[in-house]
Amino acid sequence: MRSKEELLRTLGHTGWDRPEHQLAKAELDAVIAQDYLTLLQKLRENVYELFASMSSEVVRFRNVVGQAADDAAITSQVLARWNKVLAFATVALVAATAALVWATLRLAGCPH
Repeated sequence: MRSKEELLRTLGHTGWDRPEHQLAKAELDAVIAQDYLTLLQKLRENVYELFASMSSEVVRFRNVVGQAADDAAITSQVLARWNKVLAFATVALVAATAALVWATLRLAGCPH
């Protein structure tokens, strides 16, 4: 098969009604079609590689999101536990303050 340059040179030197021109045109079409086929095959390979890469990234992202959800659940449990501790401490402080106020009022009412 002749190169594109040779075929284009033949097309430029012959008339469109000549058999050599028609033959060169048909060969050029075949060469261009072969080039397109090669490009499409490379494109397909690149798309497959891209999809494989995207698939592995999606799996990695899913794992990261799953780990983040697990960490959020643990954090939520710890915060709930501390909330209970702080609520108990608040109740204890209110009781201690009430006892101190009662004791102060009682002592204030008793002369020395």
